[in-house]
Amino acid sequence: AGVVRHGTIGATPPMPAPPTLAAAELDALVAGRHRDPFGVLGPHATADGVVVRAFRPGASAMTLIEHPAGTRHAMAALHPAGVFAVALPAGPVPDYRLEITDAHSLTDLVDDPYRYGPIFGELDAHLLAEGTHYRAYDALGARLVSHGGTPGVHFAVWAPNAARVSVVGDFNDWDGRTHPMRLIANAGVWEIFLPRLAAGPRY
Repeated sequence: AGVVRHGTIGATPPMPAPPTLAAAELDALVAGRHRDPFGVLGPHATADGVVVRAFRPGASAMTLIEHPAGTRHAMAALHPAGVFAVALPAGPVPDYRLEITDAHSLTDLVDDPYRYGPIFGELDAHLLAEGTHYRAYDALGARLVSHGGTPGVHFAVWAPNAARVSVVGDFNDWDGRTHPMRLIANAGVWEIFLPRLAAGPRY
């Protein structure tokens, strides 16, 4: 008369295992030498859905929490130095926060900088490249901005010959592994947006 499907009431379908990273990429990430951190951290579409990866030096556990629903997704450890990942169903990436637990069982709830796109624009890149950007101070340095409706600080620095650039400060224990920046290759500019960071901390 029909097809009978067996299951458990209230159970959620099993999620695919989060894709790992090649050993060389993991080693570069935890050593603070990865040239393209946005290529591996944050949300990325895969054939099975969306994988979210995060790195916090010294983290012992991470949980992705959908905002504002509060749905929790435990993340799997990819490297003991503090790299974690979780696979989410296919579809739009939800607004989320990361609950990070350290070795002392203290937790920190953070907005993931690696889920935000670039701010430094094509016009800024063009003008800077030809040496006619007469308001470079409006694009470089540390600026309080709103990105996608989220307040925070945008950091940008011109360093075309650098192999890797990070922003360090009071907000990340001056650890260069925590917030490596994105390279805007055609401008030689490195940038990152740190959500919900306010004025005041040294960097």
